[in-house]
Amino acid sequence: MQVVHYERQLVAVGEAAGVEVWDRVRLLLSLFTSHANSLEARTQVRIARLQSDRTVLRELANQTTTGERAGYGGGGVTALQAVIANINRELTSLRKRQQKHSKAQSERRRQRMRSGAVTVGIAGYINAGKSSFFLKMSGKEVLVEDKLFSTLETTVGRLAASPRVLLADTIGFIDNLPNATLDAFRATLAEALECDMLLLLVDATDKLSEFERKLSATRREINTRYLSEDQAEEIIAERKIMCVLTKIESLTPEELAQKEAMVIDCGYNKPMAISVHQNLGIDKLQDEMLVMLFGQPTTLLLTQADVGRNIEGYVADVYDAAMVIDKTVDAEGTIAMEVWISEQSLARIIANSNGRIGVK
Repeated sequence: MQVVHYERQLVAVGEAAGVEVWDRVRLLLSLFTSHANSLEARTQVRIARLQSDRTVLRELANQTTTGERAGYGGGGVTALQAVIANINRELTSLRKRQQKHSKAQSERRRQRMRSGAVTVGIAGYINAGKSSFFLKMSGKEVLVEDKLFSTLETTVGRLAASPRVLLADTIGFIDNLPNATLDAFRATLAEALECDMLLLLVDATDKLSEFERKLSATRREINTRYLSEDQAEEIIAERKIMCVLTKIESLTPEELAQKEAMVIDCGYNKPMAISVHQNLGIDKLQDEMLVMLFGQPTTLLLTQADVGRNIEGYVADVYDAAMVIDKTVDAEGTIAMEVWISEQSLARIIANSNGRIGVK
């Protein structure tokens, strides 16, 4: 049974009905529990569930002890209050474990930044097609199911076209969840939201009212957790956010145009439109991602030399550091490579080339 009420009403309804009554949050957490496979996911769900249980137990304890001093424990402590104390202890332990995991994630992100890799976060409402998109772009095996909450932890993979571009797929947003519940998943969300570029995926097959509701909920979470709320409108472009409409294969041009207009009304640029299953718009989206990350392509010139390292070694360095669009060789053996590359990676390969690599 699902009842969306405050704790006192929830307890009263349960006592009157003689059955356990769940609100929307408890129902969602029960679904989360059934899908939590990793230690990270189980820890997050357990924290959120204990916090929810504690709120209801506190209301029960308040009703039980109102006007009396129970004798359990010799100090007016009821059995319910003892249970709440145990929950508090378990929460303290779980949060310490979560903090260790969060620090490890932060260190991995710092290492990736030092290596010159850039990260593209994939965010959106639940069941927006994030994991299907991740699989298409990276080729890495990830759970892809047409049901809610199939992803509860972050999966990081490389863009198939460029080893220096990482993709981070994580849990989807849900509207009207308490902040305490969302905070339990803060470390997982941070992996995708603390990125060089954010892809905001929206299911284009939803009816207009649902589309607007989910887009608004996603925008609210992004503004709260990724942007500064009071500056959100001004820095969307600066923070490199791109909105992507998914599952467009079943839409008419008129329906697609309506939803594109709704996205623009929310302050984003015209969204990209894709279909993972029919491979529509994928190449165009990838090009737009790379332009947003690196700017326009750069042409590198690699010159031959009689002494020192073979030129093919420098070619390998370029392939490791950049996404190569085109490669040509002239009559003198000079190699021209058109690439997408970050400023940090470009500076590094030029500095290590002994003057053999330059920008045209």
